Amino acid sequence: MFSRDPAYSVPSSTGQWNPYGNMKGPSMKRFVLPVILQIACMILPSVSALGQALPDKEIASRIHAYLQPFGETGNLIGTVLVARGGRILFRQSYGMANYELGVPNSSETRYHITSVSKPFTAAAILQLQEQGRLSVSDHVSDME
Repeated sequence: MFSRDPAYSVPSSTGQWNPYGNMKGPSMKRFVLPVILQIACMILPSVSALGQALPDKEIASRIHAYLQPFGETGNLIGTVLVARGGRILFRQSYGMANYELGVPNSSETRYHITSVSKPFTAAAILQLQEQGRLSVSDHVSDME
């Protein structure tokens, strides 16, 4: 899942590759939590109690309230961006990009996410198929 490029990771004392180098950083639990939160953030904006779309400010407020405790305790490391209709509803970065240098994450931080984004792409494609906007058997070359 992580690059074994020495510039990005080093073997730990157990012989396992540590993508965070020798610095103290997030554990695997802290890495998995953002993935789960990204799924929740992808679903949250499309759900409301009455089946109507929530106003943009309400969505941003709910997402902020939900994620704030995770960010404050260091259990969320990364950047969350939620958009609807081409408008950014929520954008916030959490945690550190580099613990040794004390550099915080920002919307400009480059993440080495490798295959983490594949489930999100798959979910988006299946949602589009559900809406009748494409089929999983369509060719990419047919897309406009």
